[in-house]
Amino acid sequence: SFIPKDALQKLKFTGVSEDKLIDISNPITEDFVTMRPTLLYSLIKNAKDNMNRNVSNIRFFEVSRTFEKAEELAKEDIKVGIILAGENDKTLWNPKPVHYDFYDLKGIVEEIFSKLKFQSFSIKRSVQTEFHPGRSADVFVGKEYIGSFGEIHPDVLENFGLNKKTILVAEFNIELIKKYINKPFVYQGIVKYPAVPRDLALVMNENILVGDVLKTIEKIDKKVEKVELFDIYRGVGVLPGMKSVAISVILRDKNKTLEEKEIVEISNKIVNKVKKDFDGILRQ
Repeated sequence: SFIPKDALQKLKFTGVSEDKLIDISNPITEDFVTMRPTLLYSLIKNAKDNMNRNVSNIRFFEVSRTFEKAEELAKEDIKVGIILAGENDKTLWNPKPVHYDFYDLKGIVEEIFSKLKFQSFSIKRSVQTEFHPGRSADVFVGKEYIGSFGEIHPDVLENFGLNKKTILVAEFNIELIKKYINKPFVYQGIVKYPAVPRDLALVMNENILVGDVLKTIEKIDKKVEKVELFDIYRGVGVLPGMKSVAISVILRDKNKTLEEKEIVEISNKIVNKVKKDFDGILRQ
């Protein structure tokens, strides 16, 4: 729970004013002077310690308390911090390692929010000075700040001796997220009827946001269980200014096995809806 006195300067962290910091009157060492108001310093330091031991692929998280001055004792918040660096694991679809980027972290954040049923939030370009201004985002509910995620600013990495590295970090206030979760958790048994996968390649204008397309497909029919993007293609066979978006759709009826005519009907509904809303067509 303790960090050095200069930790927030190294982070370029402005989320807490200096008069809100809690310093220890008799610190054991210079590394344990201030009670941390953020998890970022600890996350980055742990990443650096691993890298110094030739462990360059970093993927870990921490759930801990942070501290600020209050009228009585201290204000304590429970926060979650996530850090990524290096290369992602190789998979069947990704035989060559790929460096983590903003979208890997964004996917993890969205999955956490989905699991927690935290939905009433908005995402804006980050103004936090510890983050890269063009590759990071702040999360709000109304005007209340919940946390941030994205790429750490190069100047901060230089302060930690991590030049030319790319490190991605997220930090969110769990107490505030809990405040805005108003839907009860409902658990269901495993569905015994089989899922039916369908892959669609849809050609659309380059400016269309794929996230909007996925959300639209999810709402088309109750039998649409899951929608995922797995490829975007530009090149031979696709006109300039256009892109081919490959989408995997999982269909399932919780009460019976889907019939072929139902699968065809839902697939046609998807194609027609994408055509109507986004002027997208099936790739021939």
